[in-house]
Amino acid sequence: KDDPTTSNWPQRPLHSSLLPKSGSSSLVSCSPNPFASSHGNRLMVGTDGINISDLCKSVLTVRTDRKDDDGTDKKVYTPITELTALETSLKWSHICPTGPDSVPTVPHKESDPMVMDALPDIYFSCNASKFDSKTVKSDGEGKSRTTLALCVPAFSESNSVVTVNLRSLVAEPIRFDESSM
Repeated sequence: KDDPTTSNWPQRPLHSSLLPKSGSSSLVSCSPNPFASSHGNRLMVGTDGINISDLCKSVLTVRTDRKDDDGTDKKVYTPITELTALETSLKWSHICPTGPDSVPTVPHKESDPMVMDALPDIYFSCNASKFDSKTVKSDGEGKSRTTLALCVPAFSESNSVVTVNLRSLVAEPIRFDESSM
């Protein structure tokens, strides 16, 4: 969210001149936001998390709590969780369903670049409040598909990164000890 790029989605990758010492390394690549990549036979799609945090503000879940004094059910409305927002976005096959209303997305005349034409194997959102993951099963094009929905916590807040086994699609957070930094 604080990267030196435009606020409009899709965001272009950071220019290599902003990272002059990293630009020559094969380990560093500047990527757009949202990001899509294939690793082996696995499709990964991810974002910086603005779309998911915005969806959490826009969609509420309702639960019936206790009865009011007059005996009627009291309904409590709460924002959906980040993982539920990620799952909802995946179900709708749209990376940023609240754009352009509350997330600035660039309008396109021919097609919407935020529509997921193919369901990814891994769909992740960064800058989450905590690590969370879920295997989401969906049916499309006559076959069942499994996607790992993954909330990656902000490193600046959690001192952790997330690894994913590409064979089993199992995610695991790795926390760095603050005293060793």
